[in-house]
Amino acid sequence: MRPCRVARAGTGKPNQGFPDVEQTEAFLDAYRDAIGRRFGPDEVELAWAGGLWTRAFNAKKWYPREPATLDVDEAVERMRRARIELLWSLAGPSTHGLILVSL
Repeated sequence: MRPCRVARAGTGKPNQGFPDVEQTEAFLDAYRDAIGRRFGPDEVELAWAGGLWTRAFNAKKWYPREPATLDVDEAVERMRRARIELLWSLAGPSTHGLILVSL
């Protein structure tokens, strides 16, 4: 096994040190290059799903101090790349934008 360095990419924006979709894609490409092999389709989907889960968890944890840490457009794009199907969503103050999905 070859060692490789893994670094967290950030946007550099105040209060939003989380990587956007393009930075995440660049990170995954660099990681694949560092380990010397391409990921299979299932591995790519799992990587995007894991990243989405982390971003959603952090958005919930930081709400309401940082309500814009994960916007709907970014969440939908990450879901698309993870091949997660959007079934329906609720938008209201009591749901905090709850999204129900199918894997």
